[in-house]
Amino acid sequence: MARELIDSEQPTTGATRLLSLLDAIQRDAFELVPSALLRLADIEEGDAQERLRGVALVGLWSRGRKREALALAELIPGRVASSLVRSEVPPGGVEGAAVFARALSERARMAGRDAQLGWRAAAANWHSVGGDPSSALAEAEAVLASRPEDVLARDVQRVASRRLGRWEGVAEACEALGRTVRDGERSARFWEEAGVVALERLKQPSRAEGALREALDRSPGRSVSYRLLRRLLEAKSDTAGLEALVSRRLVGERDPAAQVALRWEQARLRRALGLREGALESAQAVVAAEPHHVAALALIAEIHAGSGRLRDAAGALAALGSAPSAPEGQRRAALLGALEIRQSRLGDAAGALDIFARLESLGWLDQPLALRALTLARSPRVTPRPRSASPRPRTGSRTPEARLAAHLRLVEIHALGLDDRAAAWRAAMAAHEQFPRSLAVLRAAEAQGSRADVASLARRTIEALRERLPLSTDAAATALDLSAAALIAGEPVLARAADRLARWAGASVAVTAPRLPSKGSLRDPSTQLRVRAVADKGRAAAIMELIEPELLPLRGLTLDALHLGRA
Repeated sequence: MARELIDSEQPTTGATRLLSLLDAIQRDAFELVPSALLRLADIEEGDAQERLRGVALVGLWSRGRKREALALAELIPGRVASSLVRSEVPPGGVEGAAVFARALSERARMAGRDAQLGWRAAAANWHSVGGDPSSALAEAEAVLASRPEDVLARDVQRVASRRLGRWEGVAEACEALGRTVRDGERSARFWEEAGVVALERLKQPSRAEGALREALDRSPGRSVSYRLLRRLLEAKSDTAGLEALVSRRLVGERDPAAQVALRWEQARLRRALGLREGALESAQAVVAAEPHHVAALALIAEIHAGSGRLRDAAGALAALGSAPSAPEGQRRAALLGALEIRQSRLGDAAGALDIFARLESLGWLDQPLALRALTLARSPRVTPRPRSASPRPRTGSRTPEARLAAHLRLVEIHALGLDDRAAAWRAAMAAHEQFPRSLAVLRAAEAQGSRADVASLARRTIEALRERLPLSTDAAATALDLSAAALIAGEPVLARAADRLARWAGASVAVTAPRLPSKGSLRDPSTQLRVRAVADKGRAAAIMELIEPELLPLRGLTLDALHLGRA
């Protein structure tokens, strides 16, 4: 009868549901007990119903039916069994984490004092994961009140306080974690966060400085801590503190470019502190890594000069003058400073001539400097010496006349002052490259080069003068230069023709040229005799015909006016 009632589809009375429960227990069918308890609980109310569900919950949990147990636990949240189950089931997603956190809080309230703190710390963590920073902070602070060294609770306090904008709590938690955590890098991260919050949020620079120093003590390479601490020290003009900070940073720095920057910063700070030799050491380390570091070279020169080491100062200035990244004005000033020290202070004529040569190669040897170099080169204190190479001279003078004069002086310096004929020839060729029509340059080259080389230069001068002749405003002088160039080139016929042209153009020479006829031909014997020179030996007509294209435009005449080629 009972079995039929139990197995029927609609056992609706309390007696039948109780009988089904007893039958399951009597037959050791414990897998049916939770279902029977729940069916019995359905017809109960209030506390009796919750108690029956609690017992069913324990049965489900003990049989490994966790999903059903968790669903049932949600229906009786205040029961011990519910808290035990919900605090043991891992959450799924943020909502699951929130549910799990509430279960942990409930379990903590039911646990003993020693176990309670552990459950509250876990609850704080899961409240934080579930997105409830207020509950997380409350649980964490409750744990920290009794157990201030609890790392989990401190970290929850740090995160929850940041989410709530309670910056004092963030700084406090970070400082505590920095002191507690044993791993140096992790501890440094907490101290750095404490320093950033103290500086940026709490506006407490002294507190921030202490925290940032702690961070760098544990991890010297932390860039944020270094930058912020440096900013703090600069704000209060603590040069000594900055120097110590930079020096310490250098110890752990491995990047070569960063090392150079730190070395230069160290040199600058040491100079400001009056540590001249220390600054010199740092600047020399910079130059060893970057030979053309402009600021470091300038500082080295300044320190050497201030310490009376003039030769070293001149060397540093000369190096600065060769630094390609330095502004042109600074490079020129550095070379002039090196020149002044070597010539005036040290009496080092040879070293001074080296500086003159460098100024020459850079195009900065103006007229006064060139005269000064020439005077020094002729000085009895200078021993002539060969030079293996000479830079191609250039000048920075503004006018062509001044540039030409400077080129000629350079040739003279090489030839007479340094007794270096090869360098003088190279200087002459460079001058001729710039001024191919200059007879003075050609004559300067004639004194230094071989006959064949000079003849080659002379022929170029001849061509340049011939091109210039129709456009020249002083045809007589141009013709005379052409005559001289022709003699240097070994072309006497062209030289005599150019000389006649010069006389016809009004040049004052040994033989006065007659006025050209307004009519007639150059083949006329009377005309030949009037323009014939003693050295021509009867060939004046042929010479005149050679130069008639240049001659006629100078006098405003045409071929028709002279009846050339007619009877």
